Amino acid sequence: MTKALVMVAACLVGCAEEEVPSCQDAVTNYYGAGCAFQNLATTPPTPYTQNEAILSCKDVNNAVPDRCQEFFDDFVSCLDGVSSTAQCTSCTDEQDALFGCQ
Repeated sequence: MTKALVMVAACLVGCAEEEVPSCQDAVTNYYGAGCAFQNLATTPPTPYTQNEAILSCKDVNNAVPDRCQEFFDDFVSCLDGVSSTAQCTSCTDEQDALFGCQ
């Protein structure tokens, strides 16, 4: 019985949720993979600088209502997981969920 409790306790400690990356870390990873956010208001669209994207991410985080925070966390976690230019659009679902949350 004691062994079972120790194993459950170890899993609870080891199975804890991963820490959500900061905007700085997530955007730095995303840009480091060769991706960039685009300013669609320009013709043709032009990329935002990495610093502009980090500031924008922080602004979005500050504006996200508590009920939508999970969607923001999913989005930055996704950005932090992008590892190549082939994955630049892989966070579209998370972005749509975040901006669709009201």
